[in-house]
Amino acid sequence: MFNKVQPKQGAQETQKVQSITEAMQNYDVRFAVPGSQNQTGSILAIDCEMVECENEIGASVQMLARITVVNYNGYVVLDQYYKPRFKVINYITRISGITPQIIKDKPVYNDFEKLKLQLLFKDKTIIGHTLKSDFDAMEFNLEDYQTRDLMKVDFLKLDEGSRFKKDVFEHSSEVDARAALFIFRKFRNEINLYYKLLGWEKDKQEKQNSKSAQKNQKKQLKVPLKQQRNQKTQNSKQQNEKFKEGLDTRTVQIQKKAISKKKSQ
Repeated sequence: MFNKVQPKQGAQETQKVQSITEAMQNYDVRFAVPGSQNQTGSILAIDCEMVECENEIGASVQMLARITVVNYNGYVVLDQYYKPRFKVINYITRISGITPQIIKDKPVYNDFEKLKLQLLFKDKTIIGHTLKSDFDAMEFNLEDYQTRDLMKVDFLKLDEGSRFKKDVFEHSSEVDARAALFIFRKFRNEINLYYKLLGWEKDKQEKQNSKSAQKNQKKQLKVPLKQQRNQKTQNSKQQNEKFKEGLDTRTVQIQKKAISKKKSQ
């Protein structure tokens, strides 16, 4: 069963590589396929373009300049350019397709923009190629999301099998996102099985149990915290009462001294 997912070296592997190219001949990655245009669905494919920036300590970092998200039929759900918050030192235009003019008036990628992406990705399976780089650029933790990274699936041999991509005039995150999607659509069962066999995907029930356990733990923590707050409130009241008692006692003593002083005069 595992050999279907990860074939041995030789003719069987070569046949698999050829089948990828042949399977994609009917797809044009520049266009979506017939199907729902507006429905997001549970599967999204993404690709990001980055530029090289200099951060606050002078180190070189790759920062997000464009992200494209397509749905299961290849229709664009989101295609957004961003202006990095740090100084750009290299637009890497030959690879990214990004120029200073393109992102000049675009929104800065900040916490609000990150939140919008997080909401879009919630409860979705994210498809892509070398997703670690994309998620680092988005400043997300890859482990927090359900993903299918085609680069990690050895049997696809994408360095050879990606020849199906049509010639386009410039690099495009839309084309790359759709290319990853179409490969996943063709080999969805094999890729899902590959992830499961290698333990890269937790069972859905296991995830639900984990979430329930975390909720219960939070509830249990709330009780002691509430007790601590109540105890602090009681202690504060007691201290205030003692202070008032001491203040009243001192006031009485002062009054008595004043009266005795008058009598002596």
